[in-house]
Amino acid sequence: MDVREESRIDFRYIKQLALLALILASFVFLALTIHSWEELRNLQFGDNDDYMRYYQFTSWIQEGNWYLQPIDNFNPEHGQIIHWSRLPDIPLAAVTLVLKSLVGQQTAEILAMIVVPFIYLVSLCTAVSFFTYRLSGPDAAKLALCMVVLSPLITKFNPGSIDHHNIQLALLAWIIAFLPLNKYQAKSKLLCWLHGLLIGLSLWVGMENLPIIAILLFLMTICGYATSKHYLLYCNKVCISSCIFTLLFIILNRPISEIFVARFDAISYMCIVLLFSGFTFCSLSILCFKSERVRRINTAVIYTLIAIISVIPLLTIIPLLYSGLFFNYPDKLQTFWLDHVIEARSILNIVREGGLFDKHNFLIFIIPSIISIISIYKRKDIFFLYVVFMVLLNLPLFWQVRTIFSVLLFAIPLQAVLCDVLMMGNKNQTQRLLIMLVCMPITPILITKTIPNYINSFTYENIAEDNEHKNDVSNPSQIDILKGNDIDNSIILAPTEYGAPILALTNNKIIAAPYHRNIDGNTLMVEIFSSTNSDYVRKAVRKYEFEYIMIGSDAGTNILLSKSENGSFIHRLNEKHIPQWLSLIEESSSGVKLYKVNRDVL
Repeated sequence: MDVREESRIDFRYIKQLALLALILASFVFLALTIHSWEELRNLQFGDNDDYMRYYQFTSWIQEGNWYLQPIDNFNPEHGQIIHWSRLPDIPLAAVTLVLKSLVGQQTAEILAMIVVPFIYLVSLCTAVSFFTYRLSGPDAAKLALCMVVLSPLITKFNPGSIDHHNIQLALLAWIIAFLPLNKYQAKSKLLCWLHGLLIGLSLWVGMENLPIIAILLFLMTICGYATSKHYLLYCNKVCISSCIFTLLFIILNRPISEIFVARFDAISYMCIVLLFSGFTFCSLSILCFKSERVRRINTAVIYTLIAIISVIPLLTIIPLLYSGLFFNYPDKLQTFWLDHVIEARSILNIVREGGLFDKHNFLIFIIPSIISIISIYKRKDIFFLYVVFMVLLNLPLFWQVRTIFSVLLFAIPLQAVLCDVLMMGNKNQTQRLLIMLVCMPITPILITKTIPNYINSFTYENIAEDNEHKNDVSNPSQIDILKGNDIDNSIILAPTEYGAPILALTNNKIIAAPYHRNIDGNTLMVEIFSSTNSDYVRKAVRKYEFEYIMIGSDAGTNILLSKSENGSFIHRLNEKHIPQWLSLIEESSSGVKLYKVNRDVL
């Protein structure tokens, strides 16, 4: 192949892939929309983050404030901004405003929550299939397209999935799609600036992709040392272009007065320092490659020394960077909340407790990707991708299961390439079809999970537990109770799972919701509900002016019940052994209890 051809990325086929992605995603998304229309129409979301995003973009339309502020109905005295970026709000607000004059405000909001995830899904499908096309041609690209919609990725793009997770996955998919696959493509200035823009946008949305981006650049620098310095030059330019775009987005995100405020969970100058550290490493490495004397030293020694020089000052200047990863949560909050957040647990931990066929063991989906090395080890570009995939697999395996969705963006191209190679080596149409079915992400689940679970695990208790967890967010009967009793502009004490729906769908005030920045409010809620000291509970309710108290049969309430002593406040409420200053207003068929605080007696 001519060097010029190797240095170019063929963008011509991307239009055809985008059209195929649009057609396939349209059919899938139409089915999902029909299935979930009633929930959407009634604003019943599947995730607390979607409630908060709904509140955020609708209040932005009403109030028009670009800069995010502490929410008036959610512990404003603590001064915490719960969400940290306007970027995911922009398309939601834009679609709503465009459609508002045609169908009315509420219908426009619902349509926006359908259209925007659909656009992200088409974008993701196009990016994954385009990257696969670059690896192995059009047939593998089409297979990858099908694999995306038959993988767990689709769950992040359901109608009504409006929080930042889907836009982050779409941005990461394009970062991967434009990776240089050889030293000639690593010379491209266009790719450097595209990557800089995409990384900057991703950091503006949040820090979710930062570990993936850091590992990608780290492994590319190793390629630079092992194969060609052009990869180092590429990383060097990506880091500096990312710095420029990140600075621009920092200025857009918050007032100029906050430009030097350090945040470990949102875009801030810390991101620029991180990227500049990478730029420093690459620059020093390139200088060393030019020196005859330095080149005589062992490559690993040079790499380690330059890494220390680049990273140590960074960690010294910004202790929040490494302390933030292990944030010092109060013990009670850890016990009553964080220890029970499934997405923050590792797959290893999940399998240890729930077994190999636990529904959160996403490794089963990507078994073909793990064994794909048997067919791609001779291809240097795909082998590099496999190394990246195996390194990143450690994140969900040993750290947090939620990172598996990012890993799938690397797994699916590998899976599609394996499938394509096996199918090309087999002319029998029946066997080709069988190979394709086996390689699809959904097939291992059907074989190794659904059947054993159906036989062994579908006891009455498990079904009840699944329904209970499903009802936590998607069936907010607590909202019906509040609206049915005309409760408005009141301060409500409730478990964390109730916070976001109450905030988004009523005009009431809350102190607890499942957000890591809300440390004070969540801790106070736990302390009150778990306390066995009646006098402390009474004084706390009076001090914080709670007007109503609500509990239910949700996971949050059940955790409070299981972790608290028998005589605790939550147990007394559950058993209806209530003090004189409380009265039961209503108890729903789903177990939600609403108590009113009698302030005259309190």
